[in-house]
Amino acid sequence: MKEHLYKLLELLDIKNESTSILCLIIIVILNINSQIMTKCYYEIIKISKLFPPQKNENKFIYGKLCEKALIIAMQNIGLNCIDLDNNHKVGSEYKNDIKLENKDFSIKTKLNKGGDIIMINKKSKTTHSLVINTIICSINEGKLYFIPSNIFNIEKYFKVDAGTISYKGSLLTLMNKEYKQYIYTFPNLSVYHKNELDIIKEVDIYNILYKEYIKVK
Repeated sequence: MKEHLYKLLELLDIKNESTSILCLIIIVILNINSQIMTKCYYEIIKISKLFPPQKNENKFIYGKLCEKALIIAMQNIGLNCIDLDNNHKVGSEYKNDIKLENKDFSIKTKLNKGGDIIMINKKSKTTHSLVINTIICSINEGKLYFIPSNIFNIEKYFKVDAGTISYKGSLLTLMNKEYKQYIYTFPNLSVYHKNELDIIKEVDIYNILYKEYIKVK
């Protein structure tokens, strides 16, 4: 079965089929690689405990580490997944985070389902394309939302502010009601994993950086 699915991915690339079909196939592939995805989910929860995103200083670290955990898991499964930020000597990719089977995706991570999801920091640009394929990791739900830009009129779920463009939190409610086929659910963690997570303590990042790199010995 696995070999047939990977062959389908090759055919999709050749025929340039829609991103929505690609997402459905990838979800099936993730489901048949539960051991790798369990490890990935454990790492993501561990990151959220070490660097809780409620603190501003952790937000970039937390988001980038969760993104890295997902990239490595997909690569270990055998998917063609490239970190687009690696192409930049300075800064990061403007809108997309990864190229997954030759399709660009933005990855966003949040603890809970509710609340807006910032997609674009406007910076100096005045016009922005809202055609974005997105993977949203909702940690406490244990879900990955695959949101191809072409499955419905996604623009009505965008919220535009002075400095950012965000998805409205109601988008995930819609996905749970009408587009469940585009949602991947992580495997349940073992008792061992849960016990390990219970003893993790938050990292005092500023203190560690000062002691390790700044303080005169």
